[in-house]
Amino acid sequence: MISVIICTYRRPQYLRRTLEHLAKMPVTGLVWEVVVVDNAGCGETQRTVDDFSGRFSSIRCVVESNAGVAFARNRGWREAAGDIVAYLDDDCLVNPGWLAQIEAFFSTGPGKEKSTGLVGGRILLRFEMERPVWLSDALLPYLSQIDWGDQIELLKDATKWIGEGNLAVRRIVLDEAGGFPEALGRRKGSLLGHEGNAVRDELEKLGYVTWYNGGQQVEHLVFEERVASKRWLRKRAFWGGVSEAICHVRSGIVARKGKRRLAASYARLVCSFGTLRRLIGKQPETKQLEEQCDALFKLGYAVGLAFRS
Repeated sequence: MISVIICTYRRPQYLRRTLEHLAKMPVTGLVWEVVVVDNAGCGETQRTVDDFSGRFSSIRCVVESNAGVAFARNRGWREAAGDIVAYLDDDCLVNPGWLAQIEAFFSTGPGKEKSTGLVGGRILLRFEMERPVWLSDALLPYLSQIDWGDQIELLKDATKWIGEGNLAVRRIVLDEAGGFPEALGRRKGSLLGHEGNAVRDELEKLGYVTWYNGGQQVEHLVFEERVASKRWLRKRAFWGGVSEAICHVRSGIVARKGKRRLAASYARLVCSFGTLRRLIGKQPETKQLEEQCDALFKLGYAVGLAFRS
């Protein structure tokens, strides 16, 4: 059995679209349920779930009162009845074969092996408006795009990552890792993330391997406010650096004795004259924006190291 976990926070209009796409999937022969985790206790979320009660064999809503998406993700797998939990964000739209791909991966593909940890899927972007001309392909990962192709691939190192909005794992394996680290993940006032990749690090330390499945595909909605200006993208880059630093400290990639020294070296790098000029200057061109985001990511990494010292 597969439990589809959708974590949501005060976005019933997007949740409705996500559930609509799920409800239209061909699911002949599949045994599955939907668990919506409401991280706000919003009555409209419960009403939205109730509207779909007749369109799924099993759908329910639970409320997680601890603020933060990592708390919601953990509540989801602990509530799940399925052997496999598949995570989907409330602003992601599945392709018709999404669930079948997950089932096949675990029943006849690499997922049937005991060594399999997480499997992450392909995440493409769907813009709610015309894509800005300044938004280059190099910046799309900041908007959650993950596209390593349409193949199934063993991810051997961190040069290829996975996204929390489209991943699946056996519940017993996730339990062994201790679930999602609650120091990471979106919460009010920050854009922390990487909680899925932190689980990946933990599972790989335990001897599990991570896979990518290009056929396990969703589209991630890009809201207009995220690209109406460049401000949100810069903020996302900074918090991406903070998140990666916390992951590296947790996994042992950054030795505890060297954190402060490494943080200081990153700070010096980011505060160099050229980088500082790019950060505060008015640079409308795409190349400069890429450099700004890269500098902000490094600054965030330095802040993350200092914070975890």
